[in-house]
Amino acid sequence: MSSSSGIPRTPRFHFLYWEASPIQLSEGLLLDRTSVSQKRHPSFCGHCGSVAQVHKHRWDNIMAVLRACCTDDGRWREDVAEVVACSPGRLVMYDAPVMSRYMQSTGFVAMTESAAVGIPLQVVAGQVDPNECGVYVERLGRPQQWLGLQSLCHGGQAAVEFVEDWARQIRLNAAKHGGVVVPVGFDEMGA
Repeated sequence: MSSSSGIPRTPRFHFLYWEASPIQLSEGLLLDRTSVSQKRHPSFCGHCGSVAQVHKHRWDNIMAVLRACCTDDGRWREDVAEVVACSPGRLVMYDAPVMSRYMQSTGFVAMTESAAVGIPLQVVAGQVDPNECGVYVERLGRPQQWLGLQSLCHGGQAAVEFVEDWARQIRLNAAKHGGVVVPVGFDEMGA
């Protein structure tokens, strides 16, 4: 693939993990900055300070996506632009180049639970500036409005609107630079 100037273009990958499961009846990708509700969702351990309960509320799936976006030695792949994890009530955006620089500067050598889940927890707690670490965490709507896939598809809810706007920006940016967008989707069965 090359541009009109003859300079090869590198494809850029934008990954969206969209958690719209009816199982996630509250707000989906839960995060807590303290260990008070550690049994419900990921949080910092009150004893050792490490990230605990990373398998709760689909964070294990996000970890798999993030690790797939890294090289064998744990660094972000250069062709990955971002990973966005969107659930009914929470949005977590990982800006790959910025997060990669942050991880290198702070001693992370791989995409561990401490990086993938710990950095968003630090952002929620106000301990790390999102612009510095490349991880942005936002609440979407009110949790009681979300009842899984059916309610996500009706009424212009915040998650659907975000995904539409996000995809539109990627398409516009690709067109501006003479590129194309090739969306690929998988359902809960991986097909």
